[in-house]
Amino acid sequence: MSRARKSYIEVEEVLVDTQPVTDAAERLEWPPATGRLIALSVLFFAVLAVFVVRVFSLSIVRGNFFSSRAEAARERAFPIIPIRGVIFDRNGASLVANTPGITVYLDPLFLPQNSSERAAIFEELGRALGKSPGDIENAASEHGARADLLEIASGVDAPVAVDLSLQDLPGVRIEQSFVRSVTEPDVFSTIVGYLGAPPQDAALDVAGLRVGQSGVEATYGDILRGSIGQRIAVVDARGHVRSEKIAQESVVGNDLMLSVDADLTRVLYNALENQRKIVQAPAAAAVALDPKSGEILSLVSIPSVNADLLNRGISHKEFQKLIDDPRRPFLNRAVAGLYPSGSTIKPFVAVAALAEKVISPARNIFVSGSITVPSIYDPSVTYTFPDWKAHGWVDMVDAIAVSSNVYFYTVGGGFGDIRGLGVERLDRWLSRFGFGSILRVDLPGEVPGRVPTPQWKEETKQEQWFIGDTYNLSIGQGDFAVTPLQLAAATAAVANRGIVFRPHIAKRVQDPFGGVVEEFGPQEVNRIDASGDAFDTVRLGMRMSVASPKGTNRSMADLPVKVAAKTGTAQAPREKLHAWVTAFAPYEDPQIVLAILIEEGGQGTVATEVAKEVLAWYAENRL
Repeated sequence: MSRARKSYIEVEEVLVDTQPVTDAAERLEWPPATGRLIALSVLFFAVLAVFVVRVFSLSIVRGNFFSSRAEAARERAFPIIPIRGVIFDRNGASLVANTPGITVYLDPLFLPQNSSERAAIFEELGRALGKSPGDIENAASEHGARADLLEIASGVDAPVAVDLSLQDLPGVRIEQSFVRSVTEPDVFSTIVGYLGAPPQDAALDVAGLRVGQSGVEATYGDILRGSIGQRIAVVDARGHVRSEKIAQESVVGNDLMLSVDADLTRVLYNALENQRKIVQAPAAAAVALDPKSGEILSLVSIPSVNADLLNRGISHKEFQKLIDDPRRPFLNRAVAGLYPSGSTIKPFVAVAALAEKVISPARNIFVSGSITVPSIYDPSVTYTFPDWKAHGWVDMVDAIAVSSNVYFYTVGGGFGDIRGLGVERLDRWLSRFGFGSILRVDLPGEVPGRVPTPQWKEETKQEQWFIGDTYNLSIGQGDFAVTPLQLAAATAAVANRGIVFRPHIAKRVQDPFGGVVEEFGPQEVNRIDASGDAFDTVRLGMRMSVASPKGTNRSMADLPVKVAAKTGTAQAPREKLHAWVTAFAPYEDPQIVLAILIEEGGQGTVATEVAKEVLAWYAENRL
């Protein structure tokens, strides 16, 4: 009886088949060939080896990377950048705005590990954002393996952001933000300042956060910044946010009201810039103060950087170009520019001479046009020190009005029977007016200036001090160096009869609802120990500079307000001249002091034209 065929094989049949069968027809199956068994074994062990190596690589070699990726795929903590406080002028006009914008970040945890893939992402970001792919790659490299975001660009246009979003580039995040914009940046950038990323090692090194780099944005950054919040986001493996919650709310920054008058600042800026262009001067600066408090009513430095451009972000190349600009746009010339004062120093020397009883205000000195003094080593050798013209007989009021050099050589360094103040007393009195030291203005970058002395000259130049040095100091030439702010503060002390105030630009801090948090009042730096009569004589001399037909500021005589002023023409490099003027008005009850400088602008009367335009506006609109 024959065996029926089946489609499967029982275990027992396999065992039976192990017995020797001589009839091939009766064999149920054939045993596999030995070569095939070997090949299958090799394949099996090869696959097993690859699997083991892969497991080792994933768990040991790249375990940290995938662990962080796995962690990132669950929850991430991101900062909530607070809205920065608003900056207002003294009349409530806003000088800045927080404009909604878009910021592009890199998330290092989700960037591809493959270098060519990363390069492709940097290339695409560079194309879309107008940045160098190399700069982006360098920034990512410097950022390293940090888990926080790296900002690539802020203030990104919406179409660009949409384009990048549609590409869904790994490791690229696009988020809503706010961009700081400055009202009329040409006019107000110096006062307000610009923002930038904090240093990487700073406590405030938070992606998207901006800190003040200049102006009041820097000085009052802690007040304006607010408090950083935090949100917890659940993200997928590509970094996409699937859900999020607020762990800590951010707190809006407080507002800052300045003492600055925005309308006055526009007028001062435009008048100064127009005059600078007319005389083809490279730069200029001006300060306006309230002589009764030291409040800064206006402050201008030309040229300046455009704060809006820097707030939005520029390339390293563009930033370096600004740094290398020979016009030095980052320099706030009002507080950090150093210049010889020229004849604007004469009112302060006059106060000192009267207080020290070097001369009486009524004594006349004959000014022929120069004085000549012999060498201390060889009397046969003489030195001549010129005036700008022969003035004839002048007393102190006349000498200030016509700006006589010879008169101030005499009262400063001595000549004939007048002993003069001498360098020691000149140094002491100029220091009392605030020269040679910082006034602690609430703006960054203030420098102390310089009042030269014999010791300073010996240490700095390895040279002896001569009578000519004292003469030069007496008329604001040589090594004497001041800032426009110092000159304004000293002139204010003449206007108010003896008080040097600390200049300040912040008036008060307000919460976002307008409530007063802190107010800033006047602070005295020094009270100058000179009589009221001494100040009245000097003030009259400055008034006659405008009112007298011979006065150097007589072009302001037709203003609708009585003005007192003093011009200055100071030596500049390349045999050029700096143009200065200081002024205050109204003469009887001063409410504004001006100090105006035009670098290499020529005679001081060039600056007088700016003062005239500004004070005409002030008389019409503020008095």
